[in-house]
Amino acid sequence: LSHHIINQILRKQLGFKGLVITDGLGMKAVADGELPGTVELRALQAGNDIVLAPVDVPAAIAAIKRAIKEGALSERELDLHVLRILETKEMIRTQGGFKWQELENEITETPYIHTLKDRILSAAITTRGDVSQYTLAQDETPVIIHLGACENNTPEYTALVKRYPTMRHACLAPDATHMPEVQAHETAIVCIHPVSKQTINAYGMQSDSVLRFGITQHMIDCVEHIVRHAKHTMLMLFGNAYGAVYFNPELPLILAYEDTPEAHVVAQRIICSMARPRGILPVRLPKV
Repeated sequence: LSHHIINQILRKQLGFKGLVITDGLGMKAVADGELPGTVELRALQAGNDIVLAPVDVPAAIAAIKRAIKEGALSERELDLHVLRILETKEMIRTQGGFKWQELENEITETPYIHTLKDRILSAAITTRGDVSQYTLAQDETPVIIHLGACENNTPEYTALVKRYPTMRHACLAPDATHMPEVQAHETAIVCIHPVSKQTINAYGMQSDSVLRFGITQHMIDCVEHIVRHAKHTMLMLFGNAYGAVYFNPELPLILAYEDTPEAHVVAQRIICSMARPRGILPVRLPKV
């Protein structure tokens, strides 16, 4: 619902010429306290082309007609939205389908976007507890235990890891189907050292609360087993914040919010003492 973000940043700075579509307007964060039709009108005034899941269609139409009559929304603006929709339909028809990958590359594969995403991820990193004592000096021998697959061969991530030539790694499957619990525990114990700094990285999380955000009992047991044998242990979650509630609330935590190569790099910079996290969880998250 931000005119500045859609028109100044997306349209002008990023040069995006495609359709802008709202998220579902029935979300409480958007619709609470608003009169019927008001959110839909604000979405059009902000510059969105398509209003997704309007709460009250008749009220929205009435509000839009009233806004045009009162001069709060021009017919020219509506014509531009309709024109973009028609142009997109024609492009899909003539090209034999929507070129998602081309559109994604057009938006994301630019130096500006890479820099912007890095800044956003860096600002979003959140911590629980004192994680400063787990950051590394260059001469230390840290241990990273991967819960799930971390496929990151980007030059920047590789360079960060190479700062610690004696760093040890252990890769554990996220569930007992792929790695029995006894084997996972033995693999971790071989790698960890009681006086070293251990970081447990949890990957492959999900957004579905019914599936506990991808946190399996196997992952929880592995973390508890490692903590019992190595007190200098910190947890790093690459995914949904609510996944943190399934682990010991006293365990220091870095929350990176998404499981992408860019997020891995930003989080690793904190471990390497090259950046400081800005966000702090002020309270313990409730059970979901």
